[in-house]
Amino acid sequence: MLRISSKDTISLLTVKEKTEFAELTFPAGNDVAALFLTPENIFARYLSDFRSVLNVKMSIIYGILALTLIALTFWRTYPTYFKALWNNARLPQLLYHGGLLFLGMALAFFFTETPLRIDFFHMAGAFLLLASVESAWLASVVVNDLFDIRIDQETNSSRPLIQNTLPKELYKILGGLFFITSLILSGIISFSALLALLGYQAIAWIYSAPPFRLKRIPLVATLLAAFAGILILVVGFVTIAPSHDFTLLPLPLLFFLFIAYALALPLKDFKDIAGDTIDRVYTLPVVLGITKAKLLMGSFLFLLYVASPLVLNARVLFLPAMVLGSITFWIIQKSIADEHSWMAYRKLPGNVLVVTLLYGLFIIFLLF
Repeated sequence: MLRISSKDTISLLTVKEKTEFAELTFPAGNDVAALFLTPENIFARYLSDFRSVLNVKMSIIYGILALTLIALTFWRTYPTYFKALWNNARLPQLLYHGGLLFLGMALAFFFTETPLRIDFFHMAGAFLLLASVESAWLASVVVNDLFDIRIDQETNSSRPLIQNTLPKELYKILGGLFFITSLILSGIISFSALLALLGYQAIAWIYSAPPFRLKRIPLVATLLAAFAGILILVVGFVTIAPSHDFTLLPLPLLFFLFIAYALALPLKDFKDIAGDTIDRVYTLPVVLGITKAKLLMGSFLFLLYVASPLVLNARVLFLPAMVLGSITFWIIQKSIADEHSWMAYRKLPGNVLVVTLLYGLFIIFLLF
């Protein structure tokens, strides 16, 4: 006589039947079990069986708990090291990477008509993905700092390796941990996101580390850094897009964003002119001089603002684009070397980023 176990019976059910089975097995009085075992979509992944949905949901929970526990333990055990690492994280870049991630997600919702779901696991998954992106950035910071000591001695004396607030060997270990963390956390959400962040790390290495150290070559360095930014946007897009299909993002918009990143990235180079000159890193301000570089970059960014309503096919954005583009041009021209000024070169990327975020709010308010 043929016997079919309960496990075999469940595996033969359709998706609809599995959902009904979960509702019958875990009634309203047992909401926690139903929450973790009911088949559902988590971003672009449809989890149709109990084992898969439980694995993914528990991985999200464990990932957040592990991340929180490790950060708290490091903070309580080594507060000096934690503070040095935190101060070196570079807030404008953290905001920039997080903004690219969520911009990619927003574009996926806009162009693929994927329904927006706001629940616990989607919010937790978005947080986990944000943590993976920021971990990738921090890993790239470690690589850059290890090979930029000569430059930082001239222009970034607050770096932990210059002040000896973090031992070099420990700093290397932390860089490796950030690298592994970025891959593990992104892999929980999407394998496509994991591959994109792996590509980001590869770019960060050949950008900063010998024997390539492509940051020495002006145009190549800018294009590489812009491509790395696009990969972060891709992480957000493929996480939301059906079947993780990146081709659903319009090519003209992608090209426009790539050019915008490429033109904005040299803003960070003004503060490093002295060190870059000594280390023969030929950035735009080093090659053209400060005045010409300001005029060129300010003009290009102004033109990008003016062109954005055409790319987005939204005439209503023309006036705010003109105003905010002019403000961006003015901020760049007024930037100075004085570290104590609000217009200091060190604060230039953050000041421009604030204007960009304001323009993003105009886009959301006027188009959505």
